[in-house]
Amino acid sequence: MNIIIIGCGNIGFRHLGSILNLNAKKNIYIVDQSDVSIEKCKNLLYQHNDHNLSSFFFKSIDDINFNLEIDIAIIASNSNARASLIKSLFSKAIPTHLILEKLLFTKISDFNFFLDYFKKFKTKVWVNQWLNSEFQFLTDQINSNEKLEVTIYGSQWGLACNSVHFLEWFHELSSRESLKISNHSFSKVIESKRAGFYEICGSIQIVSKNGNKLNLICDDRDDSESLGPLIKVKSKSFNLSCKMTASDLSGEISLYKENFRSFMQPLKYQSQRTEIVIDELIKENYCYLPSYKVSCEHHMLVYPYFNDYFLANNIDTANGIPIT
Repeated sequence: MNIIIIGCGNIGFRHLGSILNLNAKKNIYIVDQSDVSIEKCKNLLYQHNDHNLSSFFFKSIDDINFNLEIDIAIIASNSNARASLIKSLFSKAIPTHLILEKLLFTKISDFNFFLDYFKKFKTKVWVNQWLNSEFQFLTDQINSNEKLEVTIYGSQWGLACNSVHFLEWFHELSSRESLKISNHSFSKVIESKRAGFYEICGSIQIVSKNGNKLNLICDDRDDSESLGPLIKVKSKSFNLSCKMTASDLSGEISLYKENFRSFMQPLKYQSQRTEIVIDELIKENYCYLPSYKVSCEHHMLVYPYFNDYFLANNIDTANGIPIT
């Protein structure tokens, strides 16, 4: 099995750590401009000492002389570099499967361009979003036959960069019926943790064709005690409330006016599940991640609104929307 990871910062490093749990014989090609990132990956591989693994390191895709088939490619770069990295990769080798991180791109024009691009090369493309066992656990508690109102509320949880995760989950809860924005109100642009990128505070309301509602609410309070957004799901017979932290989903559920039942579900980074994704792709030619097409729909639902708000706040978007 030939796997290439392009971008081995924090996310790419977690991808690598998960891949090392695969028992299959594998060749891993790691590409990163940073000597620090490369050295960190080498140390991890040295500690792992896997006899089924061969590893190769490169500063640039252009440095690789491809005479091989790539089974799985993972691009874990910032969103503003992703389009050029995809083109560089495909000029060398056409992967069978490509896994991309969100946010996909900064330029709106790239979304449709790559829809056609991937079709031409017949590569199956997946987006590394949160529809995994923790959110499946929440989904399993919900009666999807009733009208649902889902609310995500908190301080600085990343309305611009993380909304697509919750859109993916809400889309699943809504039986993949079409979504549209019914209202939005943005209040402030703030600097992101990553230099050169920004975040937006405010709210977005989304409705599904079958009548479900999603409220995304993010304020700008500098709340040091806030560990993550609060998630609420309500219907006529059901109430769920939980807090999302870096390590778990914890909260309580009530059904038909019964006493509340508490729960705590451990939470992993999605990039720590790459071994599961790859195993599914190799065995089934399919995985549980959203396809590029589905993820595009979620991105394009909110991107035009983000773009307009940045422009209204004198932030240039000619080279792309500055969110990652």
